[in-house]
Amino acid sequence: MHIFSATMTANPGVTGEARELTVEMRDVCTAAMGIPVSAWAAVAGCPYGTFGLSARLEGTAQLLEAFAKLEADGDWTQLVKRAKGVFHAPSETSYSSVIAATTEDIGQPSLVSITKGRLAPGHVQAGLAGAGKMLEFVKAETGVDGLLTLSAEGPMNEVSWLFGVESGAQGDAADAALASNPGFLELMDEIGPHFAAGGEKQLIARI
Repeated sequence: MHIFSATMTANPGVTGEARELTVEMRDVCTAAMGIPVSAWAAVAGCPYGTFGLSARLEGTAQLLEAFAKLEADGDWTQLVKRAKGVFHAPSETSYSSVIAATTEDIGQPSLVSITKGRLAPGHVQAGLAGAGKMLEFVKAETGVDGLLTLSAEGPMNEVSWLFGVESGAQGDAADAALASNPGFLELMDEIGPHFAAGGEKQLIARI
């Protein structure tokens, strides 16, 4: 499985319109491409007014087929024209392979915590093994399911942990369980040398 996403940031003063337009884009993309598309809004860790669209795909062939359908869709053409006055730059896209998951049915959670890191040169194999251990550790200690992805396009050797919860309270409970867990800190120290500096963490909400 692969995940494709596009991230857009609203111009100042039109955040509400950007949210509505993102939802319209989700619906048009889903109808035109025949693939379920999700719409997201940044909660923290991103510039204010950041919105995104994401879809799960079997592979690149399906991605190219979906894009061809979308580009031929008249409703999508009109939305793109409207977007020029709402979002201040072209969307940033990413395309990643899902390399591990704690469940076969991850669903579509209300909130997703995304932690990104870049594997250091010469540490790819060890880094991926450590990333897998972290995925399973978080699941075991918090009960929260997640995915581990590796960039297929874009920045080389970028891994992302995606953990989904249904409420802020559930997310807070998971964070608290990890923050007070010596094993979590030990695991971070263990896998840290396999990653380059400059990782990031984001929290997004499904809209």
